[in-house]
Amino acid sequence: EHQRTFELTEQERRIFAFLSQRLADAALDVTPRVAGGWVRDKLLGLQSGDIDIAVEGITGVECCRALKSHFHIVRSNPEKSKHLETCTMMVEGMAVDVAHLRSDTYSGESRVPDVQPAGPLDDALRRDFTVNALFYNIATDTVEDHTRCGLDDLRNRILRTPRAPLVTFTDDPLRVLRAARFAARYSLRPSAELSDAMATPLVRTMLLNKVSCERVGIELRQMLSDPSAPSAIGMLSTAHLLPAVCFRCPAADSPHSSPLEEGVRWLEAANKLLAADGEEGSEDMRRLIHTSALFGPGALQRLRAGGGDTAAVVDREVTVPVLRHFKWSRLWSNAVAGTVLATHRM
Repeated sequence: EHQRTFELTEQERRIFAFLSQRLADAALDVTPRVAGGWVRDKLLGLQSGDIDIAVEGITGVECCRALKSHFHIVRSNPEKSKHLETCTMMVEGMAVDVAHLRSDTYSGESRVPDVQPAGPLDDALRRDFTVNALFYNIATDTVEDHTRCGLDDLRNRILRTPRAPLVTFTDDPLRVLRAARFAARYSLRPSAELSDAMATPLVRTMLLNKVSCERVGIELRQMLSDPSAPSAIGMLSTAHLLPAVCFRCPAADSPHSSPLEEGVRWLEAANKLLAADGEEGSEDMRRLIHTSALFGPGALQRLRAGGGDTAAVVDREVTVPVLRHFKWSRLWSNAVAGTVLATHRM
């Protein structure tokens, strides 16, 4: 345990005090811990409105039911998280998620784990990265680092997995995209072992086999909405993952590789232009420009090679893949294609 070194907002103090008191009133022998991203962000001096409470010995749903006379339950055990037994309640005007500490076991071709109740150590070890495996113990007002690496890694800006990275990535290959996004957003340096694991053919194959296109698209949208997008996409390119991510191609040296590498350069240039204007723009604007830069070179390469009608080629090379692979809206996909066409006509 480590003494808390960050300041709590007044709202956070009220939430934690109220929750602790109500648990005591309900005679629940439960130690509430805040898990994951909130702890990481607070230690980095960032504010976070995403509070996830982890409890031991009972499920999140059971905990919320015991406290239902004190809190408004927003949703209990949502369909997409049936295996997690989670619950969301409103506390002091903030939505607070409650789930139980657990261990995860993966098998077969699914990234949905078999879940078993566990203690804080096993829960920390099943998480994606050590910097996301920290807990804030509300009862003792301390930070818990059960991996014994999380605090040092955060201090030294290192991205590391609690377990062997190849195991972490093959269990849930979506974590390779999260690795790129977190490393870029928080200026973290991937460990050598993590970088090596990302670049293995096995991880690329598992990403294609275990993760739906739609889920990849959600992660990619988040990545391309952030000013750090060039760094994140560049990390995926270095790991030879871009053809698998953008076009669902299993080969690292697919025909899409060269235009995607050019797309990375376009992305860097577009980001510099946005920064030069003195504004980073809205998330939607950044995502439009970043997405157009990444997918643009492939479409324009076909145009220059005499691929036929301009609009038809861009639609085939940009709009159709984006819709088919990521299930992004037709309106959004057409906006990206239109931006690529405008670039071609300049």
